Amino acid sequence: MNIPFRWAALFAVAACSLTGWAEAQTFSSANYSNPAITQGYRPNYSAPPVNSTWAAYGKESMPSHATPHVPTHPNTHPGHTDPSVLSYYDTPSSDCYSLTGPGSEEAYCGPMPLAPLNSRCGWFGSAGGLVMTRDHENFLPFSYATSNEANQLVTNRDAAFDVAGGVEGRFGRYFNCGQSSLEFVFWTIIPGTQSYQLLGSDVAGDLNGIYNWDQLNYNGNTADAFVNDAMVHRIRRSYEFQNYELNWNTYLTPQGCGALEVQGIAGFRVFRFGETLDFGADTVDTVFTGDPAEIHYNIDVDNRLYGFQLGTLSQYRFSPCWSLNTKILGGLFANDISHRSFIGGAAGTAVVNNGPNNGTPFDVAGSDTSFALMGELDFGLTYRPTCNWQIGAGYRAMGVSGVALASNQLFFDLRGVNDVATIEKNGDLILHGGYFNLSYNY
Repeated sequence: MNIPFRWAALFAVAACSLTGWAEAQTFSSANYSNPAITQGYRPNYSAPPVNSTWAAYGKESMPSHATPHVPTHPNTHPGHTDPSVLSYYDTPSSDCYSLTGPGSEEAYCGPMPLAPLNSRCGWFGSAGGLVMTRDHENFLPFSYATSNEANQLVTNRDAAFDVAGGVEGRFGRYFNCGQSSLEFVFWTIIPGTQSYQLLGSDVAGDLNGIYNWDQLNYNGNTADAFVNDAMVHRIRRSYEFQNYELNWNTYLTPQGCGALEVQGIAGFRVFRFGETLDFGADTVDTVFTGDPAEIHYNIDVDNRLYGFQLGTLSQYRFSPCWSLNTKILGGLFANDISHRSFIGGAAGTAVVNNGPNNGTPFDVAGSDTSFALMGELDFGLTYRPTCNWQIGAGYRAMGVSGVALASNQLFFDLRGVNDVATIEKNGDLILHGGYFNLSYNY
């Protein structure tokens, strides 16, 4: 188990989350006013209807019998208006949330002088795309040329994906006058199948396999007869990444008070990561057709993580329509792992031909459950052209420690089927890349 990586990741997530919560506590009630106290009851007040347009927030929505009233305050600076006594009708009409009041250069709280940052009521949803890549796992070669045995060929990294696209969707509902929301999140990356092959005619000498294939029997001969002096060696890999979340989000800072807003996040998450690695050799021709003369070493692993996560989402509005976002998530998960390793082909399963496991078929399957850590960090930029619409883009990095990787399940002595049966679950996975989305509140 990679202890330093796990504890470093956990410490970073915990420190950043505590920082966000600490920032939220700096917003004392002394920094904002209670509308019920500062405004009082005004019989001529006419609130806009629910889900009304932005026009309803402007002066044009003022009833004919109402008279704007902006009393002065002895503590206000010359030329400024005390926000705590602003009339609702002194709100400037705008398509975005304003950080300052009429004639003021500073953000303020009190009776909401403009519509919220977004329309925090009812339902909301978003759709978008992802473009991500993953870190390289341990280097694992399968082949070499007899002219230079130090030159290792056909490796697991030859079939790694560089960049893969995906989709993302979110759906939820606001509660408690927009202070809280329940949100469902789904995203997936679709790398497809990656493949690389090397022809024997492209190397000097013979194209041979690295491992001790002669310790196995296959199709009436030792397995090295189907791997060494090959016409072709091929590596194929496939991947699956799926993410599901159900989060409860709560604002830790008053709505519309200052440029910074912080939300606390608590939720349940399911993450699936699966991969298949297949090494194939053919000594007859260069095309894989499922012929008995072909032999394959296939490793398949599936990780399903279930657990709870905590985090924060901080939004800093640096202009009326633009904001910078930082989200930090981290949690402890149970990883339900399944694994299968197989050597053979159309002629059947290869069998160990000596040692303690003599006569044992090389077809090993098993499952295990262990703990895993997961952390996520997002940096994003959001643009709000209207009250209901917003456009976002950013960078996301996600790390998982305590997963089973296909490359880690290979035991170099092919007689060791008992060792292969023990699932190696100390691998690390890092996904990172860009995302974009379009959101609507209705």
